[in-house]
This record gives sequence, structure tokens and C-alpha cells, in this order.
Amino acid sequence: MRCASVFSLPGISLLGLSSLLAGPALAWDVSVGTNDLDIGLYVQSWSGPGFTWLTLGERVRAADQGGPTVPNNWTTQSWDDLDQSWPADQMSAIDGVARGSIYNDDTSIEFWTSGEAAIFGPVAPGDAVGAGVGYDFEFVVLPFTTANLLLDPSETYVFMDSQPGDVGIAFATVKLYSTDLDLNAPGGSNSPWAQDGYTLEAGGPLVEDFPTFTKSFVNNTSSPQTYQLRFEASASVFAVPEPQIGAAMAAGLLCLAGLRRSGRPGSA
Repeated sequence: MRCASVFSLPGISLLGLSSLLAGPALAWDVSVGTNDLDIGLYVQSWSGPGFTWLTLGERVRAADQGGPTVPNNWTTQSWDDLDQSWPADQMSAIDGVARGSIYNDDTSIEFWTSGEAAIFGPVAPGDAVGAGVGYDFEFVVLPFTTANLLLDPSETYVFMDSQPGDVGIAFATVKLYSTDLDLNAPGGSNSPWAQDGYTLEAGGPLVEDFPTFTKSFVNNTSSPQTYQLRFEASASVFAVPEPQIGAAMAAGLLCLAGLRRSGRPGSA
């Protein structure tokens, strides 16, 4: 069983605090992420001349602010294709009980070693909190090629739990979408190419699973087709009273969407 998300606030470890209290995790505990993205997100199979894959950047966000919406404020870093490295080996965004974190154990490897979006702690009634991590890349499908992209569940996880006194609903999502398209266009962030999502109403049974998705990119033309893509893992909690859960589910899913597997990078 996966333990509560482990991250530190100034002077205190949340995991250590829960251990000291000798009780269950305090309030909401929601996390979603991937380990070893280089073996977790890949072209599983293809036919035809092949494809190219260019790493662009990675990003984190976290928001714990009063009110019913989750701001979409990303902190980003770009892959240096000339030096073949990341500027920093880790990125974190922390705001209250929300955290997005990415770790690159080796900055010369294009994919993160671990990336997680997490909510850990109480959420005031009427408020919304959220976190996310993202990986941006350019995917070019060569003429007369079909390429099947896979998020491998062996490298993913989702954990969702709540405690007595919590209200509202939590969401955990992984998705693949185009940053070139309008939010609501097919393939845009509100209508992603592929996704896997989970919900947990306060007081509901614990959720533990391994998110996955597949997407086939088909190019039957004589010209390359280029996609600016983002893989995103996100977690959020909307603390609304029970009578408003249905509306929160609809609004929450839309809000999350709008927050704006054997090949490797290179040509097949």
C-alpha cells in the first residue's frame, strides 16, 4: 500500500508528523505521478518510416488559494538540446497543501526520474486546491506511418484518501494533449488525445491504482505531421458541500481539463 505523499514544509516533514500522531493521514491525501518517465511514456509500436521525438521542457504548478477555482500557474524549465541537459535537477511548486515536484537524478537524461502532483492536508469548505506536473515534447509522425503512444501502468500510480470531516470531491488525472490546439478542440486540453482519471468523494473508499492510456497517431499523407504535446499528471480537491457534489464534478473535470510505449526519442 502506498504511504502518504512525502514532502517537507519549513521545519517539518508531513510524513513524520503523521507518524508522530500515530494515526491516519490528516485530511485529504491525493497523489498521482510517474516514475522513470523514460520507460513509462514511449512509442509502443509503429509501422512505416517512423517518427521523431524532441524533448522541449518540463513544468510544475501548485495552488492553494481561497475560492472555487484552481489557478493555472506553471513554473517551467526548458531542455537544452545543445548541451543535452536540464538547467536544474529538480523543480518544485508548493502552495499550502498542494505540491508539484519533478526530480531528474541525471540532468543529461531527457525524462524525469519521478514526477508527482499531490494534495496533503485539510481544505477549507468552499475552497479548491490543485497541483500538476507536465512534460512537453514535439512528436513528428513521418509520412505513411502509424505510431502507438503508451503510458505504461508499471511506472504510474494514483493514491486518493480522505478523513472524517472532509467535504467535497477529489480528482486525479493523467492526460496527453496538444498545446497547439484550442482548449476545446479535439486533442486540446479540454478534449485530450488520451487520458485516465479518478474521482473520490469525501468519505468514499480509498483509491489505489495504476493509470494508463494509449493513443495512435496515424499519418496517411506524404508529408510529416508535427504535434506539440504535453503529458500532464494533476491532482485537485474541490471542497464543496454534499448537495453540490454533482455540479462540482462537472465543473471540476472541466477546470482540470482547462488547466492549461518501444521507441525512444529519435527516428524509428
